[in-house]
Amino acid sequence: MGQPAGPAQPPAHPVGDRTWHRCHPAVSRGLWLLTGCSPVRDPGAAPGPAGSLAGPPHSAHTASSAPRPRRRAARAPRSAALQLAPLAALLARPVVPPVLGGRPATTGLLANTTTLLRTIITSLQHEFSMSDLGELHHFLGINVHRNASGLFLSQQQYALEILDRANMLHCNPISTPVDTRSKLSATDGAPFHDASLYRSLAGALQYLTLSRPDLAYAVQQICLFMHAPTTSHFQLIKRVLRYLRGTTHYGLQFYRSTAHDLVAYSDADWAGCPDTRKSTSGFCVFLGQNLVSWSSKRQPTVSRSSAEAEYRAVANCIAESYWLRQLLLELHQPPARATIVYCDNVSAMYLSSNPVQHQRTKHVEIDLHFVRDRVALGEAKVLHVPSSSQFADIFTKGLPSPVFSEFRSSLNIVSTDVQSAGGC
Repeated sequence: MGQPAGPAQPPAHPVGDRTWHRCHPAVSRGLWLLTGCSPVRDPGAAPGPAGSLAGPPHSAHTASSAPRPRRRAARAPRSAALQLAPLAALLARPVVPPVLGGRPATTGLLANTTTLLRTIITSLQHEFSMSDLGELHHFLGINVHRNASGLFLSQQQYALEILDRANMLHCNPISTPVDTRSKLSATDGAPFHDASLYRSLAGALQYLTLSRPDLAYAVQQICLFMHAPTTSHFQLIKRVLRYLRGTTHYGLQFYRSTAHDLVAYSDADWAGCPDTRKSTSGFCVFLGQNLVSWSSKRQPTVSRSSAEAEYRAVANCIAESYWLRQLLLELHQPPARATIVYCDNVSAMYLSSNPVQHQRTKHVEIDLHFVRDRVALGEAKVLHVPSSSQFADIFTKGLPSPVFSEFRSSLNIVSTDVQSAGGC
């Protein structure tokens, strides 16, 4: 893997929040990322920090802020611009504006070094009254533990609260969240008597996937039936909760790493939906050895072949990795090599590099041109991977218990007990 030449030197101005809405799956819930050293804002913007500051785990802090009458603040010199490592930026966590409902809010700050962190806090104190609450341990339901390897993120307490809400704290655990049988239909079972409970549990599980990618596929299937849940659909929720009961102590591990090359895995389950025969696509993207983006989603159109379904999944994966490459470029840490996208469909792999247009591929022509352009520019390379090593399978279908456990570990989802051995 390539080695970065040094810390990134981003521009001194904050970047618009829409630019950063896809860094981490949590970002789609309204997170912002600030890349300037001083709290500079647009003249018409309301007072408040523009976003979150990210960096390695040893300099994480939380601060409580309240608004102070606005006054002109001197811009920091360019030499003192905030330096963010690429992995640090990708680990950006939610930041709440300073006032919610008239009450002070807590803001999470991360930086590369303790000295830089103190500089950031001092700069923000020119604008707001702030109290330093020390190192970050808990933020928006996410527990942050430091160990010898890096950061361990878990939502154990939140998971227990979900189980308590469903009266399943004492249920029998199970090894996988989804069985290996075919997907549920919208008409399976009788209408569920409490649709609001179903939607409440589905929404809670969706938030839990911020640190539990192994639940992404199961939760995606649950959310398909929120408009009219049935008893069979609620049984799927109960199975997920049984799996959660035995794995509440699991979480997502981020390792200290200087590698900044992207590797992705893409997969599709062709025509898996029994009602619409639409396919389910899934992907996961690693920055070095750290999982930074993942997705499990039903495709919007019906694919006429498995190659088409797989190729659409590859196109979505490359679109995500292309955005991440642009983010790293903004941070002055562009990947040194093309993004490697692993796919277990040979036809989809050949289509990504074959310049000949055939009549049979015209219905996917837009995706063909998009992927080929990225390959021709040297930004992506689609390679074949055997199904036994296709980690993205965990986002598209139910897997046998041994395979599921192996792929879960490959996504850096580990237990608290394993990480505490490294020293929290």
